[in-house]
Amino acid sequence: MRKTSLLALLFTVPLAAFPGCKTSPSQAHQPIPPGGSDVQGADIQIEIPGGASSFDIPIPSTLLTYDLQVGALSSERAVAEARKFGIEGQAQIEPSEQRIRVQSGDSVCDLNLVLGSVFFQNVPAMSGDNGVTPAPSGSQITSSPPPDPAVPSEESSKQLAQEYLKGIQLDGVGEPKFFQANYLVESHSDKATIIRREIVYRRYLNDRIVLGPGSQVSVFIGDKGKIIGCFLDWPSLREGKSVSLKKGGKALENLRAKLAEISQLDQFYRYRSFKVLEIQLYYLGQIIPDKQRIIVPAYGVKGIADRGQGLVNDMVMLTASDEATVILPKTEIEPANEVPSQAQ
Repeated sequence: MRKTSLLALLFTVPLAAFPGCKTSPSQAHQPIPPGGSDVQGADIQIEIPGGASSFDIPIPSTLLTYDLQVGALSSERAVAEARKFGIEGQAQIEPSEQRIRVQSGDSVCDLNLVLGSVFFQNVPAMSGDNGVTPAPSGSQITSSPPPDPAVPSEESSKQLAQEYLKGIQLDGVGEPKFFQANYLVESHSDKATIIRREIVYRRYLNDRIVLGPGSQVSVFIGDKGKIIGCFLDWPSLREGKSVSLKKGGKALENLRAKLAEISQLDQFYRYRSFKVLEIQLYYLGQIIPDKQRIIVPAYGVKGIADRGQGLVNDMVMLTASDEATVILPKTEIEPANEVPSQAQ
């Protein structure tokens, strides 16, 4: 089983639990047969109901790109970030964990050396997220509340998180909006008890949600409403260039090659088929150390995929402009049902 972090969660859910997908208005199914042996991904069966042009959704002619200003990845910055959370201590560089850590008692603050993100947590209270300590036996991450919650309700947690964020300075470019609520439960023979909630916010630019790294804030709430952790992946932005956008149907021409690329990266879950259900225009953060730190427009293609483990819901990111290529083949965060309609 592959490890999945709460902070980078790819939803792969049963087919019946994929609400809100908008299919093509045409009911005609036009399967694309496998290509010739010289075509990348030739063995992948692709189905585009109604044909590619039926997914030409309304889009602007151009959108801005943005450069991510990650800032210094230094011990001095790590100490300064820790002080924002009331943690005083010396910085310890941990190359194997790709972080600089400042610790005081049970509280730690980590500066990620790849993303430039900051993660504060009370280790015993968090108990398990991001590999800090083993998760409690029987615990799970989910979005449907179990009975007998031991922490505030979701609505109360959202209010607590909103108040907490008022005391944290975030860059003014892009608005953080509520994205989704997760929680961790500890299961016993007679009941399931919530041990913490996570309220997730994501950045919006030009009325579009930003997926991928560089645009997420999470506030973790424990028993009796105590703030037990905060994840800040919110670097400042600088406007880049304006790029022309291609139509959704045109972008789908690259779907086979992208599925093949993902299959090569993950040999255990090679694509066998993909049926397109919906296409939406998003922004996508891309952080590749020493190469690229940028936010670009990208199409999210939702569909039903067979990756050797039965049919699952999936989303693949495709380039929305030939002037701003999507290097990352896949986002690890799929938009939740709470995404406002104007971002679609």
